[in-house]
Amino acid sequence: MRTFAVQLLCCGFLLFQGNEGERLSRLKSRGHMEGDGPVPGLPTGQPPSPLTVSQFLCAVEHHSASPPTSVHSLRPGDIKVVGAMGDSLTTAVGAGATTIVQELTENRGLSWSGGGQGTLEEHTITMPNILKKYNSKLWGYATGNTHGPDHVRAHLNVAVSGSTSSDLAQQASMLVDRLKNDPEVDFVNDWKVITILIGNNDLCDSCTKPDDYNEAQFYMNLVRALDVLHSELPRTLVNLVEPLNMGTITQLNKGLVCSALHYLVCECAAFPKSKKAEKELVRLTGKFQKTVEEIATSRRYDTRQDFTVVHQPLFNSTSVPMVDGKPDLSYFAPDCIHLSDKGQAAAALTLWNNMITPQQDKEPLRWPPTGTVKCTSEDQPYIYTNLNSNPLTPSAEPSTDNNFFPRELMIATTVCGVVVVVVGAAVLVGVARRVKARRLYVQIPQ
Repeated sequence: MRTFAVQLLCCGFLLFQGNEGERLSRLKSRGHMEGDGPVPGLPTGQPPSPLTVSQFLCAVEHHSASPPTSVHSLRPGDIKVVGAMGDSLTTAVGAGATTIVQELTENRGLSWSGGGQGTLEEHTITMPNILKKYNSKLWGYATGNTHGPDHVRAHLNVAVSGSTSSDLAQQASMLVDRLKNDPEVDFVNDWKVITILIGNNDLCDSCTKPDDYNEAQFYMNLVRALDVLHSELPRTLVNLVEPLNMGTITQLNKGLVCSALHYLVCECAAFPKSKKAEKELVRLTGKFQKTVEEIATSRRYDTRQDFTVVHQPLFNSTSVPMVDGKPDLSYFAPDCIHLSDKGQAAAALTLWNNMITPQQDKEPLRWPPTGTVKCTSEDQPYIYTNLNSNPLTPSAEPSTDNNFFPRELMIATTVCGVVVVVVGAAVLVGVARRVKARRLYVQIPQ
């Protein structure tokens, strides 16, 4: 979601004027980042309760004897580099915050897809931290708090708070440049996993700028960014995640502070002007989510053995977590819209579990998360892709005849084919008429 530092500062002093009981409950149920100290108003003696994982029992020796040449034979231990692109959900705004003012800092180290602060044993659940169990030399994850992607601790988490899909191609170019110039990265030989989540801010502005934020523009922006990665990066698997169900934000308008911030940062979703506008947002959200799936499964990016895009359906049917019939705000930051460290951990677990689940069996984020980390097996040790999800071909290779058409080419080919048929039919009809006329002319007596 979009973040505005000035707006947060202006609203910060309202913190204690909202629903104080809900706020204290939220703070009590969430763990604190190291060095935060006690939180004003939080009763002492209450142990933090961040989301934790059950004992990690996976066999971490599941790596290839030599680096694979196909992305469809990629094992967790083969992955050397991680990167992330997106908006404030990927920069982890508010993940470690206990006050509104603290949300001025990005907690990238806690990011579900691009953070690697701490370890699983320290209850920091991120997808890179799970990968670190398979490869302790994993590189690229963010390691702490930042104020933008250029901070040294951001590393290869190049997400930018407030971004829309129109900014994604620029992030892709930034990531490519960093990978090429990072002395710790073997650009040609290292296997890379990049996770992308974008579109939430497009939806937040869709009711005020429908010409800029619609399905067609979203598709073009995603393809433009993915084309950059596809043309520039060898040995890469891209996780493509759809936007959240923005129609559920109205359930999170709790207290004066959260309601005021929601009005400022995502009015279209938090305060739709009418039932018709609300239905249109829900419809457009579904279109965005379907676009993500279509791009990832189109095989547009399956033309090489060392690159693919995989749809990871984390949020396509996710609702607001509930407890005792009310929204469970322990999964959210103090602004009631970004994810807390507990919410980030839930997304990270779902992402990882989907990465090692066949395409047809992947699941969205469920509440409450199980806390269970799935493991690869001897029978299926690979990260699942569109092509190796077929159980009959566990290490399927992409076709070498490049017979994978993007949507635009398929449409153009179909149109051209129809034109050829029509023109051909017209020519045949014309020839037939001329032949018939000639025959009639010959039969006329002199």
